[in-house]
Parts: sequence; C-alpha cells; structure tokens
Amino acid sequence: MQPEDYLQSRIDDQITWYNAKSAHNKRWYYTCQIIVLIAGALIPLLTGYMDDVAWLQYITGTLGGVIVVFQGLMSLKKYKDNWLTYRTTAETLQREKLMYQTGADPYDTAGEPFKLFVRNAESIMASENQGWKGLREKEKGEE
Repeated sequence: MQPEDYLQSRIDDQITWYNAKSAHNKRWYYTCQIIVLIAGALIPLLTGYMDDVAWLQYITGTLGGVIVVFQGLMSLKKYKDNWLTYRTTAETLQREKLMYQTGADPYDTAGEPFKLFVRNAESIMASENQGWKGLREKEKGEE
C-alpha cells in the first residue's frame, strides 16, 4: 500500500470516525447534564408552591424520576468517558500524521519512515481498542 492510500483510506477515515463519535458522545453528555440540571433546579422551586397547587407533587415526582433516568443513562452509556477517549485518539492520530508528513522526530531519522508511521498509527488505534476490550471484560466480571 502506498503512503497516500494509507493516509486517505485508513488514517483520514479513522480520524473522521473518531471525531464523529466524539461529537456524538459530547452532545449526549451535555444534553443529559442539562436535563438533570434543569430538573434538579425545578424540584425545590415547584415544591414551594405545592400547598397552593396540589398537582405539582406529581410534577416534582416526575422530575425526580427524570433525574434518575438521565443519571443512569450517563452512567450506563459513559458518554463523558467515550467523548474524551475518542477525542484523545483523534487528536493523537492527527498529531502523528502531522509529524510524519512534516518529517519531524522520530520520522526524520527513521530508515523507513512510512513503516514507522504505520506501526505508530496502528498502535494508537490498537490501544484505544484494548481500552474498550479491558472495559468490557471488567464489566462482565462485575456482573
């Protein structure tokens, strides 16, 4: 495989994928956090009016349930952890690509810079995959 082909079909595609997954998880993390924040702020506010408006007790109870559901969703789906992991991997790949393309250290002294770049890039992606594998094994062990 030629370096240009590898950069385009493997590295650029992976950077795009990691960026998209990072943005998706960031969006969900912030959405859940905002919902929890608003619901949590409304409960004490509405509680003060429950003596005058009896049905507000149902609203405050529902808001409490909403908080539990969205906190559980964030815990289960690990949006923040995923967002940061994907962002870190994308940034690391972009940095490695830039170092290779500019011939910066360690590529400036390597006998075969392309092979070193492939090894480094694949190692970055493999370490992210190993992180997922370790997390899944830990979760299975806890069950």
